[in-house]
Amino acid sequence: MTLSFSQVFLQKAAHPGDVRSIVRSSSHQLEPFVPISQRAVLSPTLPQREFLLRLPCGVSAEIFFAQLASIPTLIVPMDQAIISKVFDTFGRGGDRLSINLNPATCFKSKLLDFLRTAPEHDPRNFCIEITEQGWLEVRHNPQLLKNLSDAGYMLALDDFHPDYPMDWERLYAVANFISIVKFPYQVAEILREGPSAKKENMISLIKTAREFYPEIITVMEGVRRTGDHTLIGLLKDIGIDVVQISSYSPALNGSSPHAQPIVRDKRDLELIH
Repeated sequence: MTLSFSQVFLQKAAHPGDVRSIVRSSSHQLEPFVPISQRAVLSPTLPQREFLLRLPCGVSAEIFFAQLASIPTLIVPMDQAIISKVFDTFGRGGDRLSINLNPATCFKSKLLDFLRTAPEHDPRNFCIEITEQGWLEVRHNPQLLKNLSDAGYMLALDDFHPDYPMDWERLYAVANFISIVKFPYQVAEILREGPSAKKENMISLIKTAREFYPEIITVMEGVRRTGDHTLIGLLKDIGIDVVQISSYSPALNGSSPHAQPIVRDKRDLELIH
């Protein structure tokens, strides 16, 4: 079987030291959070942007982190390297950022000790997003999340897809400790252009989540920088508090998959100011 480029790249990161070197040499991008509800606008602690690692050599970070599960001993060192990179770059500024951490890291008893020795930072400026990778393999001790919250870190559940029963279990397990739940870009795609029945079902599921957990801020990922004014109106109506502006947009008129669409409506420009 021929290995993908990401798999070959991952195999070269066979030791924690190699992983740290990869993270240090990687670049990053920041996706902005835009409040669209009154309670989000008035919240002084919501993240302003999400830190996303961009691996060298054009390796897909999404695929890389999914495949990282095949080498469990590297997951925590990878997350620790990312934490150090984020804090070293942004820890002494006033930016409020969110970062993705694997459940294996979030539910590790020594995480708080590591955070205390990490580069200087204000915990109140950082939100930890608990990702979906590796969820089933980890014992979930809720006290560890409470310790993080008590230390000042905001907590979020990343990539909650309401069509998946397992994701409802994830949400139930952490609901008492998180401040934010994030819907993935696939949900935005359904609401934007999915079949009518599927779209209505998704709207109903999102409203159900809002009813069950009314205090939790909701974030929709995958909103386009331009052309999504209608979608944003719908998101406001169904109780989404924040939209996260995607770094990439789908192809338009047969253009490149990474092409940015043209501005079609002046109101779209207001989205990013």
